Amino acid sequence: MWVVIEGKYVNNGLFDRSRETFEFWEVPFFENVERYLISLEPKGGNKQPTLETIVCEQTN
Repeated sequence: MWVVIEGKYVNNGLFDRSRETFEFWEVPFFENVERYLISLEPKGGNKQPTLETIVCEQTN
C-alpha cells in the first residue's frame, strides 16, 4: 500500500499474498494524503511503487 503526500510516494505497509485469509491490521496515519494506492510488488516490497501494477487507487 502507498500514500502520496506532496507528490511523493510513501510506503504504507504490505499485504501478505501468501495467506489464504485476509486480516485487517493497523497502518500508519499520515496527514495531507492526496492519493491511496495498492500495487503488486515483489516479495518484500520496493522503495517506489511499480506504477504498471497498480490494482486500486483512491484520490482523497
